[in-house]
Amino acid sequence: MTIRDIANRANVNRGTFYAHYLDTCALLDELIYEQFQTLLKKSLSPESH
Repeated sequence: MTIRDIANRANVNRGTFYAHYLDTCALLDELIYEQFQTLLKKSLSPESH
């Protein structure tokens, strides 16, 4: 998957992608972090926050 593929799918230009992420690895890191946070919040009880 290329940055062009991602930008086309998101209906943005490549410059917009680079304004938010250094590269595809940075995007992947953020997606993994967000998913991990979501799963963590679902698995912890409200008292442990």
